[in-house]
Amino acid sequence: MLSNIASLQLRGGNFDNETNLELFPNNNSSNNKYIKSVVIFGRNGAGKSTISRAFSKISGQSETSILKTNLYDHNQEKIELSDKEKQNIFIFNEDFVDRNIKTKQSGLNTIVILGEQVKIDNQIEEVKQQIDNLRKKGTKQRELCGKYNDKKNNLSPGYFKDRIDAALRGKDSWAERSSDIESKPGKRRKNNAPVRQDTYKRFISLNPPMSRNKLLKYYFDLLDQKRKIEAGNARIESSVPSISQNDIYLNYSDKFVEQLLAKKIEKPILSNREKRLLKLLKEKGLPELINRKKLFENAEVKTCPLCFQDIASEYRYNLIKDIETILNKEVEVHQNSLKKFVINTIDIDFDGELSKLTGYKTCLFLLDKLNREVNYVNQIINKKISDPYKPVINTKISIADIAQKLKTSMSKLENERTEFNKQASDTDKIVKELKEINDQIAYYDIDIFYRNFVKATEDKKAADNALDNYLKEYKNLSNQLSNLESQKRNTKIAADSMNSYLNYIFCSDDRMHIQVSDDNEYKLLSRNERVTPEQISEGERNILGLCYFFTQIFANKNINTAYATENLIVIDDPISSFDQENKVGIISFLKFQLTHFLNGNEKSRTIILSHDIQVVFDLNKMLEEVNMKSKSWISKYYQLSDNQLFNFGVKKFDNYNFYLKSIYEFGFENNNEFEPVIGNMMRQVLEAFATFKYQKGIEEITNDDEILNLLDVKYRTYFYDLMYRLVLNGDSHLEDNVRDLQDINFFATKSPEEKQRIAKDVLCLIYLLDELHFKKRAQNTGIIKLQKIKEHCGKIRNRSLPS
Repeated sequence: MLSNIASLQLRGGNFDNETNLELFPNNNSSNNKYIKSVVIFGRNGAGKSTISRAFSKISGQSETSILKTNLYDHNQEKIELSDKEKQNIFIFNEDFVDRNIKTKQSGLNTIVILGEQVKIDNQIEEVKQQIDNLRKKGTKQRELCGKYNDKKNNLSPGYFKDRIDAALRGKDSWAERSSDIESKPGKRRKNNAPVRQDTYKRFISLNPPMSRNKLLKYYFDLLDQKRKIEAGNARIESSVPSISQNDIYLNYSDKFVEQLLAKKIEKPILSNREKRLLKLLKEKGLPELINRKKLFENAEVKTCPLCFQDIASEYRYNLIKDIETILNKEVEVHQNSLKKFVINTIDIDFDGELSKLTGYKTCLFLLDKLNREVNYVNQIINKKISDPYKPVINTKISIADIAQKLKTSMSKLENERTEFNKQASDTDKIVKELKEINDQIAYYDIDIFYRNFVKATEDKKAADNALDNYLKEYKNLSNQLSNLESQKRNTKIAADSMNSYLNYIFCSDDRMHIQVSDDNEYKLLSRNERVTPEQISEGERNILGLCYFFTQIFANKNINTAYATENLIVIDDPISSFDQENKVGIISFLKFQLTHFLNGNEKSRTIILSHDIQVVFDLNKMLEEVNMKSKSWISKYYQLSDNQLFNFGVKKFDNYNFYLKSIYEFGFENNNEFEPVIGNMMRQVLEAFATFKYQKGIEEITNDDEILNLLDVKYRTYFYDLMYRLVLNGDSHLEDNVRDLQDINFFATKSPEEKQRIAKDVLCLIYLLDELHFKKRAQNTGIIKLQKIKEHCGKIRNRSLPS
């Protein structure tokens, strides 16, 4: 039940995080009265509209900005509403006005379209147009069907079928290529392949693996291959060379060479001369050392060719012994072993025709790899021979392994050559592949024509069906028009209610009026005069929306039954910034309706949201009057801030104290929450002070000598000038407007900085006229600091004109 609602859970809009708002808490006071009405005050952007949209989503409306919303009872149990209960939730907000109130120009009149009437009027217009067109539609449809049957017309399926056949038959076509495929050398077929009525169907479901250009290139390459085969020019006669003759590579001892390189020969203990000889071995290599040994062994050599000194017999003998020490037998054997494994690179000549085969590149790669490995190993061996005492470790040699891979690849290449030559003698497979490629090319040739053919076929079928359904459609539309016009005639009751509500709000029979014409148009008049849509203000549009809102609640219901039904009414900002001149009328209208709804069913409830603090005070008074007879329920007041609801003690202070506090925060603490209405607050504070203190209007308090004499002479001129500018030359324009407590535009064009200065001046004026009064009021607010007031009074005194 709607009366079980205690809290609202929502996420979306202004509420980024999932939030629970307790709206109807249990009343723990001694009077035990239940809460029927909730008033939420919050400045623009606080999230009031999000709350109203959350209820709108609960009622079944589409609200994309609301991501999640649920209702809970006082036991925190989730409430599941029935469809009937959802229908009894009514939400008035800006979205409602946008959806349901539209105006448009019709000749010299402004037509109002309300709620469902927007759809009905559009439907009637559309149906009438359709019926009018249907009388001509038969002829037009027959003409259209005739075009679909005319092969010369580009709407016809036959038009595109002819182009499909032409694409398959013409020059460089499927049929011509088919003939080329079947032709023998020097004997081309006289006629192209036939194109039958359904030949195109063999191509339409194909999915070619490449583009048309690539397919054409492949086709001509393959066709050229076929012709060469047929001419006997396709064979590869040169066989693949064999590596088996070069056993040195296949039998190369990779592991043994690795061991030789890694072998460590112990270096002998050497004399200085032997060390020099060893250095010579490293720098010049083994051949140089051997040559020098042979030189000194020759007894005929008497003089050293290096230093040109005579060679003594003992020196010759010792030098030869030292060289033999360096060239010991182990070293010599080791070096000879290494020399055996220094081999030449291999040279294999592959015939260029072999490049047609897939294994050709692999063989070239392995041949190059083998030669690079041979060069690498020779380099390492020579280095070891030059310096036999230094082992070469961690060297991986793969000559035999690579040679074996090369042999295997060359064997595969030869097999591939053999198989290639076999296939070169048989063109059946090539012919089959050529036909497949030709079909795939044909797919591209007819693709655009076929898609247009399919579309034209569907369109022709649709046109034929439309022609067949002509009479049936005419009959259905006639019945539909009759029903719509009947619905529209029934809206006159709603128009009467709307006019009654408008008269109530404006307190006038002709301020705004909806006139129903004979053709059921709803003309909007103002003071019995035509108006254009541009002349209708936002405030007036909002009032039209509010009137229609309550009219909609009573749609298809007896008024008394509607009041007696359990309802939840959510109203977001019933009085906008543009409605101030009609505030009294709107509040009175809400009082009238809520009195009947809240007292008509004890379980009905209402939630009202507003950004205007004065409206909240007015709603407080209004709801007290609504509850005056029953007094069985209470209202709850909240302030919405930072996505939370805080208790708003509307009874704990009067407007005067609240306004004093707000003016102080605006002027001295830069709190701009009430900046749009701060001028109205200052005017009402001055009005209240002047009236109850001196029985004067605000335009008179600084124009009365007795009151002026209460001020120090330094202040008189300043405040007289201030009030003159505010009241007589300000935005109110007329002195009588000052007495209108609903004038929200009081000096609205002043800059924010000027408004702050005036706010401080107004507080100082009240303080200087009655210090005790101001101190007591300041204490009640709990925020006003007298020291700041005194400091500003000092600034006024310093800038006052000399008297």
